[in-house]
Amino acid sequence: MKRTALVALGLLCLAAGAGRAEVVRFQNGAAPAPDYGGCVDTRISIYNDQEARRGGDGRTRELRTFSTARRILIRFDVSTLPKGRPVGRALLRVYCASPTQLGSGMFAAPLTRDWDETATGFEYKKTDDDKGPEGNWASKGGDYDAQALIQAACRGGLFGHGFEFDVTGSVNDWVSGKRPNHGLILWSSPHTEHRIASSEWSVAEFRPELLVAADADELKCWPEPAKKVALSPAADAPDPGRAEGPYRTVGMGLRNDAQLRAGVQDAYLKTWPELPGNWDWMPMLRVGGGAGNQNVAVLRFDLSGLAEKASVKSARLRLYVVGGSRGVRFGLYDDQANAVVDVEAGDPVAVAAVTFPAKDASDQRAFIEWDVTGAVRAAMGKSVRTLELAASCKVEGGAFDAYSSRYDDPDNRPVLELEASPAPAVEKLPPIEPPVVPAGDYWVEPMRDVHKRFKGTPRTLGQYGDSITITMAFLATHASGSCIPKKCPPEVRKHLQIVDNYANKRLWGQWKHPRYGNNGSMTVAWAFANVDAWQKLCQPEVAVILFGTNDVSYGPVPPDHTEMMASVVDRCLADGTIPILTTLPPRGDQKGDTPHNKSVFHRVQELRRAQLAIARARKIPLIDFYGEIISRQPENWDKLLMGDRLHPSYRDPWKQDFTPEGLKNSGYTLRNYLTMMMYAGIIEKVLQPAGQAQSTDE
Repeated sequence: MKRTALVALGLLCLAAGAGRAEVVRFQNGAAPAPDYGGCVDTRISIYNDQEARRGGDGRTRELRTFSTARRILIRFDVSTLPKGRPVGRALLRVYCASPTQLGSGMFAAPLTRDWDETATGFEYKKTDDDKGPEGNWASKGGDYDAQALIQAACRGGLFGHGFEFDVTGSVNDWVSGKRPNHGLILWSSPHTEHRIASSEWSVAEFRPELLVAADADELKCWPEPAKKVALSPAADAPDPGRAEGPYRTVGMGLRNDAQLRAGVQDAYLKTWPELPGNWDWMPMLRVGGGAGNQNVAVLRFDLSGLAEKASVKSARLRLYVVGGSRGVRFGLYDDQANAVVDVEAGDPVAVAAVTFPAKDASDQRAFIEWDVTGAVRAAMGKSVRTLELAASCKVEGGAFDAYSSRYDDPDNRPVLELEASPAPAVEKLPPIEPPVVPAGDYWVEPMRDVHKRFKGTPRTLGQYGDSITITMAFLATHASGSCIPKKCPPEVRKHLQIVDNYANKRLWGQWKHPRYGNNGSMTVAWAFANVDAWQKLCQPEVAVILFGTNDVSYGPVPPDHTEMMASVVDRCLADGTIPILTTLPPRGDQKGDTPHNKSVFHRVQELRRAQLAIARARKIPLIDFYGEIISRQPENWDKLLMGDRLHPSYRDPWKQDFTPEGLKNSGYTLRNYLTMMMYAGIIEKVLQPAGQAQSTDE
């Protein structure tokens, strides 16, 4: 797939006529010229202490509103427009950084006082509320002309979700000199929150844009959503086959209940430039997304398992959905010859919305199901009978995440159900074995290739993680003298001697700081945003990575967690750094039968699955910390190996006891042991495969 194709076509859809001379577009980094930077924006609050950051939000990539409490200030430099010449139409378009409720509302009004990007609270220039009142807004949350109020409803399309305001009156006031250009203030309808891509958004085409035309006919507003979506002629394709006997339902998919499993593939493709790479290994599929972060799920089914002239009475494609936009329709497109890759395919072959289960339903799985009878019939009539489909948010924007054909639980994988005659006679197939925890030396040869491009600091071990990593209980207690504890079995001592002879252990205690990649309360989103700086500063030869405990409560969950963690791993690999991915430990509040316990358990399991999938896909060393804790203390892990139910324990007298008894009774002792043993294997098999060793703590 061409990654820029979705973005390019989206801009054509969004700004019809924007390329004509009659329409002027203002957008940072894009138009009227690539060096335009005349749009400034920030967020303020009606409460001067509500999330008021020192220096304001003027340099953040995303601006959030909430009802009337949090508001956005935005101003464009339009001084290049002819003075006094009337404007026929002016449109302000802002794009949602993540999907929102289709049809939800936002308001805008012209500001009546000057401000700058340091606005915070109800002040527009100062960042210290203890200073004098000079320069404050007269009204909390900004001074604006309430008589010039503008309303916009959320619209959707290939670009995702966004809002379009008709600001013709305000722009005419600015160019005529009737009103100084102080910009506009935006807020959301009651009890509604919106996340808006700012003028610093990483994809320039989705930053706020102001479109101005002298002739209103030259600048078209976004069209109203179609009540009925036109379908491709393939949706009504006639049945090319002939029934022979009764129709029977046949399932296709990598599932235990599917009769046909061969030739089933799926993946998703991204347009987000910050997450480049191949996502065909993911346990989930993504469709749609935010501004410039669009995803298209592609699915392939080999229909050759059906008789060549089989009649297809009906066909349904079902994906089990993790979560997604409510009430939004998603199109399914014929992807023959990768037509939808460039989104040049016209109308969809089917349209559907996600079905969410009722509270009292026995099956609590959400799903989306398309009627693909016509598409299957069209494929059956071809010489190569392959069904190629792509799910997109092109119809109404929005997004959903679904389980892929690689998800651990086969019952949640995609399925294509067909009523066919004659139906194939299929033997009872063996149960599908779920993916296993990677084991053995699968990572050795790939990491040797990675290490060939390493140009950083030898013998260094980076520590990327949250409070479970920044604590001195992790590795720092082994940083001085020998790292081999007194209580250590001979076979373990042998491996740790390799580490003792090779590693720069002093850094194990010195690299305990956020600038080195570890800090309390952090999620993988923090690592995703900062790993580049850590790599440049530390230049580690090996890096141990552990995030997830905080993600369970308030951080990214799969597939966002998976994408971000994979990106962190890939950033290390790009430098020749060998990553040691460590699964998150169990949490004490996952144990129990309350809804909270069950929810936490589910999230922990999903994060662990994601991390195991990354290790399999990238062929990197893995420490399954979760599995090691549960296997050593199946019943009492929360009391013995997890000290406060969130962090591992560090219990006397087992703090530096690498015997089996010590590893069963002290959580940080176990993590230190697992980390150093894996590090020893990497040194022995990758960094010093010939066995050369030297003391390196000078």
